[in-house]
Amino acid sequence: MPQRHPLLYDVERWRQWRVRLLGLATICFLPAVLISSGKSSNGVLIQAYSLLGAFLYALALMFFVRSRWSYMAVDGDDLVFRVAVSGKQRIPLGEIRRARLSKLSSVFDKPPLLRLLPRPHAKWLPREALVLRIESEAVDLVRLRRLLGARCVVGRDVIVPVVDGPGLLGDIEARIAPQHPAGTGRRRGRRR
Repeated sequence: MPQRHPLLYDVERWRQWRVRLLGLATICFLPAVLISSGKSSNGVLIQAYSLLGAFLYALALMFFVRSRWSYMAVDGDDLVFRVAVSGKQRIPLGEIRRARLSKLSSVFDKPPLLRLLPRPHAKWLPREALVLRIESEAVDLVRLRRLLGARCVVGRDVIVPVVDGPGLLGDIEARIAPQHPAGTGRRRGRRR
């Protein structure tokens, strides 16, 4: 089974919102329980608090599912992008022109692009992301943009921060690096 590299945007969203969402949902259910146990029961108020609490629990569950089952992985000769709710897409590794790690500040250095990053921007700019250059027309970048979001596909570049960027880059480079048999590699010499 290929090693999965979770998408950092989804992991950070879950870490940032889990306590707030679960706490607010629990607080919304408390008045519903207290009102229903009282002598004068107001059905509309109980339903409103219950509905709000259920919505907040559902939102927390969606964030949790996306943080656990949204990832990138090298599977055979393909790079797999998986987003829990939306689906997945495979890109053949042969279609990737260049793969490197780069800080988000080097990619999102212009104000129109900076707006694509989650807030606060200062938190995200020093983070490293895997940057893939895809020159091939065979890869459906529009579908990939719908899957990952506008912040992850800019032009022909795919910019995805993952939890273990160097590990994923190593997996990709191990598959796309040219394989030279011993002694047949190109020698570099000085020009005269």
